Amino acid sequence: MIIAQLDLGSPSHPWALPIVGQNLAFVVIEGYEQSIWSHGSVERTQQVNFSIKAWQAIGGQTANTSAAMKYVLKQVEELASNHDLQPLYIQWTATADPAALYNTADLHDGWYFISDFEPDYSQNVVTGLVKCQMTVAQIAPTAPRSVALGYQGGALTSNYSGTAANLVSLPVASTAFEASFTRAGGEGSIPCVLSPADSPEHFALSTTIAQIFQGGVHCFDSIA
Repeated sequence: MIIAQLDLGSPSHPWALPIVGQNLAFVVIEGYEQSIWSHGSVERTQQVNFSIKAWQAIGGQTANTSAAMKYVLKQVEELASNHDLQPLYIQWTATADPAALYNTADLHDGWYFISDFEPDYSQNVVTGLVKCQMTVAQIAPTAPRSVALGYQGGALTSNYSGTAANLVSLPVASTAFEASFTRAGGEGSIPCVLSPADSPEHFALSTTIAQIFQGGVHCFDSIA
């Protein structure tokens, strides 16, 4: 499973267990029957059980070790706890783990909020494999074509003699809806809009899921 940018390895694929339906209301018609109607769809939630594997080296720790496993778990904990990083994109049956026997798109891939994430540290073993439970709520299906980025605040006080301007940088391979230019980055060519007319700035994402998370500012393995 891949959660945003975190690839949790080959043994982690959970089968979808969606809870869907209608929010029902009712009233009793005296002497006749109970009348029922719908307020609309219920929250689309699912609770999944899966395993996390530290299949890559991380934080200076060798892959498939207990120490690497602890780093991976802590990253998922921080991701689940961070409001600014949600909703996040979940690919339920995808991984770049070369040992994976199953790697494919799933019809339930999409944007989710994590309502709870529970790793079982008592299951931490030398080979770096931990059982986890997670509850999520879906807010949008796979591959949304139009999203937006915003900014707030003004220029900082400095001795800069020019005129400060706002700049919005978009994920790699995105298409801006107003005049833009590109800058070369470590992950590819990054589309940029200088002095955008609106905030938030609307644009179309790449249809390649991995590119949605490229071109931003990232900090990894900050634990020494």
